[in-house]
Amino acid sequence: MFFHKIIVSIIFALAILVPFNASASGEWLSGDSLAIDTLNLGEVQITASTVKREGMKESYMVTKAMREGTHEASELLARLNGIHYNYASKEVKYLGSNNIVILVDSVPKDASYIKRLSPKRFDRIDVISNPTGKYAGYDAVINFHTRPTYQGYEFSAYTQQAITPGDNNGKGKHYRKSNNGVDFTFTKEKLTFSVAPSFTYGNNNTSSEYIKDFPLNGWKEYTRAREKSDPSNRLRQSQFANNFWTDYRINDNHSLSFSWYIGVNSSRTRERQNIVMENTMTGLTTDVDYSSDNRTRSYLENNFGLYYRGTAKGWNVNVSASYTTVAFNTLSSVIRSDGYSLNDPRHTNMGYLWTGADVERGLCDRWVIGASDYVACIDRKQTRLHTDTKLSDNSVIDNNFYVYAGFYPSDRLSAMVYAGSRVYHNSTGAVSKTDVMPRVTAHLTYRPSSKFMTRLSYYYFPSLPSIDNIADYGYYTDSLIYQSGNPELSGPRVNQVDLLLNFFNSLNIQAKYRRGANDIYNIAGAGYRDDAAFVHNKYENGTSDTWKFSIDYNQKIAKCIDVSVSANVMGVRAEYNGMQNRKWLPEGSLMLSYYNPRYEFRAVAGYELTRELTVEPQTVSHGMTDGFSLYVEKYLCKGNLSLNLMYFPPLHITDGEIKRRFVSPAMNSMYRSNNQFRSNNMLWIGATIHLNGGNRVNKVNLNKYTLN
Repeated sequence: MFFHKIIVSIIFALAILVPFNASASGEWLSGDSLAIDTLNLGEVQITASTVKREGMKESYMVTKAMREGTHEASELLARLNGIHYNYASKEVKYLGSNNIVILVDSVPKDASYIKRLSPKRFDRIDVISNPTGKYAGYDAVINFHTRPTYQGYEFSAYTQQAITPGDNNGKGKHYRKSNNGVDFTFTKEKLTFSVAPSFTYGNNNTSSEYIKDFPLNGWKEYTRAREKSDPSNRLRQSQFANNFWTDYRINDNHSLSFSWYIGVNSSRTRERQNIVMENTMTGLTTDVDYSSDNRTRSYLENNFGLYYRGTAKGWNVNVSASYTTVAFNTLSSVIRSDGYSLNDPRHTNMGYLWTGADVERGLCDRWVIGASDYVACIDRKQTRLHTDTKLSDNSVIDNNFYVYAGFYPSDRLSAMVYAGSRVYHNSTGAVSKTDVMPRVTAHLTYRPSSKFMTRLSYYYFPSLPSIDNIADYGYYTDSLIYQSGNPELSGPRVNQVDLLLNFFNSLNIQAKYRRGANDIYNIAGAGYRDDAAFVHNKYENGTSDTWKFSIDYNQKIAKCIDVSVSANVMGVRAEYNGMQNRKWLPEGSLMLSYYNPRYEFRAVAGYELTRELTVEPQTVSHGMTDGFSLYVEKYLCKGNLSLNLMYFPPLHITDGEIKRRFVSPAMNSMYRSNNQFRSNNMLWIGATIHLNGGNRVNKVNLNKYTLN
């Protein structure tokens, strides 16, 4: 009942705000505006549109007014339609989704690095919803375009430290997380050079409780409750990474880029539980101390990328290739005081080659045609550490090809159709399998005026099982639980329909329906060995239905105040071999941001309601957590230094409890966790230094009015 009131309140607030903003003239043009700026300069008149639309792409001109009050490139995104930018966390969402990719000049770079760049560097931002080609599967691509006349350097150094007072993160574990890094970018005429090393550390502790019933074995086990200051699960992670990019603009029609990423990291997850084992036949109980230790060591990743963008005989061409090597050791162990132990050390080595091209051109001002072909070759080997015993040897070839055409009979109506195929070949041990799967996407957009737009989209697309899903070996994860892969798995196939309504360039209402076939679930059944029964988990194909209804609102409601509202409700149904589950849950967020340009001070108040929802044929995991946040940021030294503080007060509306129910012939279980309180009174303390110089762009002076 409470959440009904929240949703009704949000809709009522929007009903008041939208008409007000629809007629008000802001200090800058709101994101999805078709408005025309007209400047009267004596006898000279200049007319320019700030937004250009072409199929699924919207291009926003970065004007001087749009840059006003911004210090980082990411802040420009808060002014675009459908994009929600959190000034505190720097998180970017498109229509409520964080499944997006951010580029610079069509080249993938570290997203946090892009967000820190100077807004003066860019003259245009493209937002492509539901992209195809190499970014198929993302909800949006955001592409920042560098001004062709930009020259200069930029340097940033940042640090963020998270501290949890008290024992919320475990007794004596006040230091929660640390993000640190520097980046340097230099642009001289046609050449841009960038380097960005970083180091992160995290110490995140949680607790969980469970009850497991093994009807085939006559056993039941459950955990004893622990003190909040003594968490049962402890995660520690550290990572050092360095990104290097270089871009060379050969001329106005051709450019090349090279990237190199190297990452070294380690992680350790430990679980400690006090378990009670109960014999359901005799009623006798035994206390057991349980501990598990999962470590990743010697993790080294190298990624090399080469990119070409250009035009040839009217065709836009984008060619890219990357090669990744990953090697690491995993050491997993389980020790129980009842005599059971498990030791599973492995070495994993993987090579990943990915390459392909996109081509596109316009025809007769009303048509656009294009084609895309990308292939990925993956080779992964796993061996037993120290003995070199081979556990698995997988090779995958995945080719995606499609052609597309777009038709724009008028400025109000457009249609896009994509058709192609996916060829997937997997070899796992003695099993080899090839699938050929069609792909179809269609979009129909109608915009009768600048204040309303509707888009209907349809997708049919296949995806792939992970290499772990199709591994041809099995292993015990506990004394009574055995996990195995399934080389016979088919890849999931999805039919999806989306309807989007946009009002006043700031309010989006969306409905989605997804039908999944061959979805992959970990199904528990009965296994027997040496006259003993155990739980045999194996990956199988099932079906699912997903519904989602959402509302998003993003607008400047006053000269210095931005408001962002997002709310949605999602339902999921999953089925396998007659077993099925279903569940609905809401989610939402609210953010108010105030910025004072005179004192260069920002304050942000936020609230976020987050759902946990996993629905499988044998499992339902659900719950809601929420939290308030207060954020302040002050710029000093003419904007070159920023100091910020974020505080999470101990205020909650939901109970924060996450429950998971699992029902199968071999095991029934109930998991419960509540870690919402662990962020109470947490502090994020940060500082960033921005330095730049030598900025130069061509300017046009008309009657003393400067356009830049």
